[in-house]
Amino acid sequence: MNGVPYYYGITGSTGALALRVNHHSFATSAQSRRIENCVFTNNLNEVNLSGGGGSQTIVYVESKKNVDFVNCTFADNFIANSNSYGAVIVDGHDGGSTRFANCIFWGNAPSQMTVWGGMTTNEVIFSHNIVQDLDNISQNVTLLDGNMSSDPQFSLLDSNDYSLSASSAAIDAGTAFFVWDGDTIVNLSPNNYVGEAPDIGALEYQRLKITPEAILPKKLRLQSAYPNPFNSNITIKFEVPFPAVLSIKLYDIKGRLIKEQLNAWLGTGQHSFSLDGNNLASGTYFLQISDGKRLDSRKIVLLK
Repeated sequence: MNGVPYYYGITGSTGALALRVNHHSFATSAQSRRIENCVFTNNLNEVNLSGGGGSQTIVYVESKKNVDFVNCTFADNFIANSNSYGAVIVDGHDGGSTRFANCIFWGNAPSQMTVWGGMTTNEVIFSHNIVQDLDNISQNVTLLDGNMSSDPQFSLLDSNDYSLSASSAAIDAGTAFFVWDGDTIVNLSPNNYVGEAPDIGALEYQRLKITPEAILPKKLRLQSAYPNPFNSNITIKFEVPFPAVLSIKLYDIKGRLIKEQLNAWLGTGQHSFSLDGNNLASGTYFLQISDGKRLDSRKIVLLK
């Protein structure tokens, strides 16, 4: 990736702007800022500026460099003192290009997105997004393949639940690979998503049966590995107590990293994956799961 990954989430804030991205947000060598797996929902902006301004929105982008939003969800945000501003404002005066891929814009008011000032064709790029009122997006937005205006059908099991329901049009509707103007915006391996293609939005739909609330996982845990020892393939089950970006890595007995089996945003519940040992040497290995704060590990033995 050419950009710098940036994981972020704001839900239910009241007051002013939630996120501002400008050229001061970049590392010196970075050519783009990559903002990934972000959820911006139920935010209220009550700033009252008679002349308007970038503070009257939820996410304000003003940058001399490129900004990429990948698998983000912008939903049910409200700008109180504006008749037209969107939940996202892209300000074109600074000349950077802003690219959106696999994102959802839904239920924001007064509008989904606003483009300001001097933007020319190809400076705001949309690929594989779900956008309410897609036909009303600014004429300065370039719509590529895969954009749609279908209802994403969030689960909404509670007011902050923006995971996808089973009938959502966002499931398997995203893109795993997207290059624009020489920049790689999206480059996902099958280990980074569930299904035939990435889902649109920040939260991947979970195809496994959801456990009842009374027995939802209480901690991050590698639950079981079967068969163990194994000679070709092994199935590992694990539990996730709340939505997070999960990493599962395989180490040898000396602590050397062999491979990263999974790196993806997963929701609460029980999950599983299959590990192929055909290209591994016989021996003892350790699987480690982590969400960046907590981790668990399990020993597995490969016998050939």
